[in-house]
Amino acid sequence: MQQNAKDFLRITYPSFDLLKTIEATSPGQSRPLALIGSRGQGKSHLMAALFHLCMNPVEGREWLDQWSHTLGDRKLKQLQLRTDCHGIAERMHLQRYQYLWDVLFDNHPKGEVYRGIRPEPEPDTWRTSGPDKASDESRPTTSEGSSVSDAPNSLP
Repeated sequence: MQQNAKDFLRITYPSFDLLKTIEATSPGQSRPLALIGSRGQGKSHLMAALFHLCMNPVEGREWLDQWSHTLGDRKLKQLQLRTDCHGIAERMHLQRYQYLWDVLFDNHPKGEVYRGIRPEPEPDTWRTSGPDKASDESRPTTSEGSSVSDAPNSLP
């Protein structure tokens, strides 16, 4: 992004749409988010705000706390910000990418793994009997009870 988080958030008002977007992307929420609106309705500003809040949660928390005090609205202070995501900001008009997936794979921290260029290392906590072995008890499971390694691969 061209502007740092503190400067961007300084000129950002916590509108109803932005607060609902923050709520929809808060910890524990994992549903897709669609921003729909006519030209000039603020979709790009919402996306930029989410990017800054995600990538700079300390500045985001300060921004929410300041507006909570200014507006006298304690609900702003209670909003939770995600700290487990990775924002990707790429100028698509430069046409450096043929496919949208290429942007994601090139910018995601595990992009090479998902693209299949390199295998994902097994976390040390899964290793209980030797460098390449993990017992079934130590392996995380899906809600259906199968081990994560048996579950279909997907992007987080």
